[in-house]
Amino acid sequence: MRDLNNPDKVSRLKIPDISNTVNSLIADLGSKNKTIRSKAHQSLATLEEPAVKPLIKALASANNNIRREAGKILDEMQQDWINHADESMITALVNNLGSQDGFVRIKTRQYLVKIGRRTIPDLIKVLKSGDTITKWEAAKALEQIGDPLAVSALIQALEDPAFDIRWLAAEGLITIGRPAIIPLLNRLIEQPESEWLREGAHHVFYCSKDSMLRLLLQPVTRALAEVEASLIIPLEAEKIINVIAENKDSNFQSMTRSSNKQSL
Repeated sequence: MRDLNNPDKVSRLKIPDISNTVNSLIADLGSKNKTIRSKAHQSLATLEEPAVKPLIKALASANNNIRREAGKILDEMQQDWINHADESMITALVNNLGSQDGFVRIKTRQYLVKIGRRTIPDLIKVLKSGDTITKWEAAKALEQIGDPLAVSALIQALEDPAFDIRWLAAEGLITIGRPAIIPLLNRLIEQPESEWLREGAHHVFYCSKDSMLRLLLQPVTRALAEVEASLIIPLEAEKIINVIAENKDSNFQSMTRSSNKQSL
């Protein structure tokens, strides 16, 4: 009988045997016997690449021990398997964002953030149509990735009914920075009556990490706090967009001077 818990023997298995071996070892991760779990853990960590996809799927296992051990093994692997993540792996990870197990959600989000830009289309789908927990995790992942590809979806999420998701969407736009500004200004021009949109935009502009950008946007930031904001905002937003368009080859400092002249 083959010893599946011997790392040296596992590493010498022929390819046709690997799939069954990995599945058996993952099943052992769920054992109540700590020694069995430990041996399976060691063998899977040694096996590395052939175990990656099954371990990712195991993050959604109904067995608590399997979920936790799978996450630990993926973290311990020496190879940079993140760069080899394919669509099926990304799909499995995104599906795990809806897990009722907080550990699974956290580990899943960390992996998606590490994979980066390739996960954004799937994360956007979840952000638009998932339940509250899944949408929160997707918004958090998009915020941490901070890629301009997510700008439109994050602006849309500024009007989500859940405050926490609106907040994360604003934080994501702050992380992305300058590429988010014109799209957000345009949305304010289109929907100045939206209170949630105005609140989110104010947070984005006021808390920008770019000091020159904050200065450039001051007229709009002030308008967002006015009683008649819905009337004033389109005018101020249009001015800023025009200043940026007229000075597209200049730095933000010169744009700020142009904006101040318009305001006088």
